Amino acid sequence: MSNEFVDTSDFERGLRDYERKFKAAGEAALAKAGLHLLGVATQDAPVKEGTLRGSGSVIVNGKSIATSAGSGKGGTPASTDSERGVVVGFNVPYAAKQDQDPNLHHPKGGKAGYLSENFNSNWKLYRKWYKDAISGIK
Repeated sequence: MSNEFVDTSDFERGLRDYERKFKAAGEAALAKAGLHLLGVATQDAPVKEGTLRGSGSVIVNGKSIATSAGSGKGGTPASTDSERGVVVGFNVPYAAKQDQDPNLHHPKGGKAGYLSENFNSNWKLYRKWYKDAISGIK
């Protein structure tokens, strides 16, 4: 048996570089998807004074990257303890009920499912953006 030392520093450096590129590409794709979802969800969110529409935000890997611009008062953007992935949310106590209850009426505009339906309609597109981003890494 040989006790030869094999220098793997170039390999390790290349691996670290690839990991950095992979993370950056993935994060950019998550941000793109989150921003798109925030935009369509904000447009579709029910409106009374604009508080719900103004409380949306996008958080990617624990960092807030965008907030929604509501009409009227506006609210406080959502927050999360998540350090991985993308979170799109609305931070008012009634946000989930407005999204999930199809029996609510919205005479000033918007609809139930403003967040969930838009995600369900677009998740394949978001997956494609992520796949395209990471597959283009050299």
